[in-house]
Order: sequence, then C-alpha cells, then structure tokens
Amino acid sequence: GRDRKRLEQRVASRGLGARVRFLGRVSEADLPLAHRAADVFAMLCRDRWGGLEAEGFGIVFLEAGASGLACVAGRSGGSHEAVLDGETGYVVDPHDVGAVAARLRELLDDPTLRSRMGASARRLAESHWSYDRRVEPLARLAAGDLTVLAK
Repeated sequence: GRDRKRLEQRVASRGLGARVRFLGRVSEADLPLAHRAADVFAMLCRDRWGGLEAEGFGIVFLEAGASGLACVAGRSGGSHEAVLDGETGYVVDPHDVGAVAARLRELLDDPTLRSRMGASARRLAESHWSYDRRVEPLARLAAGDLTVLAK
C-alpha cells in the first residue's frame, strides 16, 4: 500500500533485501497460497486518532487462521475477537517492540506451539466464523427475527 516505499527503504538500509520480499497486491484466489507459504501471520494494527480509528474486526486474522497460521495481532478494536490470545495466537501491545519480538520469536522457535495454535485458529475459523455459520443469523434478522440480536 501507501507505505511500501518507506518499508522497502528500511529493508534496504538494514541489508535485509535477500530475506524480505514485498508481494504487492495478492489476488483473493492466491491468498490461501500466500498464507500457506508463511510460518506466522502478524499484523500490528493500532488505534489512531485517540481511538477514533481502530481495527474494526480483523477478518485478515481469520483468513490466515483458516489456512492454519498462528497469528500475532496488535490490540486494536476487534482484533482480540479474531485472535484468541494464547489459543490461536497472541494479541500484543503494538507499541511494545520487545513484546512483539518476543511473541514472534516464541512462535518461530517452537514449531509444536505454532502448529497447535495454527490448528486452533483453523478450528475457530471453521466453527464460529465460516460463511455458512454466519449466514443463518443474518437471514433470520433479514426476515424480521429480532431475537437473533439477543444472543
């Protein structure tokens, strides 16, 4: 996105060009392939403007989890609903660089933990957040059944 040039400059200035690859826009069809090529998914979303702008929900975490990836999410808005801290990944203070690095290192250094959390993330995506699971309450609401709002 709009931050690409700055990030490319940071990578180059640290001599990491051989280890970092910017994919650019990934098509929806190719997204699962990109996720499956990864070990961990991290997005350190942050609140901005005094909390007026926050991560609305974090569907990207569910997409990654559906591919079996453990996630590291910045605590912002609804990210903690998509990533269950300690179960499907970690929710961290995105401003605490040490905590972020520690959680990433923990997942990258422990394939068993990473695999367990990734499997939990996939189960969560399938059992609670799949389209089939979400359509039924929306269809009831559209038909005028307001009892769905009480749940």
